[in-house]
Amino acid sequence: MTKTVEQASELLKIWGATDAQRNIILPDDISHTELEARVNTLLSIQESLDLLYPNSDTRHSFMASKHKHMFDNNKPLAVISSGSLDALREVQQQIRSLVCI
Repeated sequence: MTKTVEQASELLKIWGATDAQRNIILPDDISHTELEARVNTLLSIQESLDLLYPNSDTRHSFMASKHKHMFDNNKPLAVISSGSLDALREVQQQIRSLVCI
């Protein structure tokens, strides 16, 4: 599990997350089950972005950019930085819905 936590943390860094944001999104003081859910959700977001954007710069900047018709005009990274697992899942679902269009 440590490797996947490291992968998820590295993704957050690539997306432009600060150390503080990474600690909020992947906190140390949660259950193994919740940590696993968070990691899997982050990896799922990246999988969807990989499908949507072949250009790595576009893919990496997506999470740090405001989106007029998604996330209430907020940055997805800001939404998941609330620390809520529900917010993380909501962002994942919205991005995944783009793949299904």
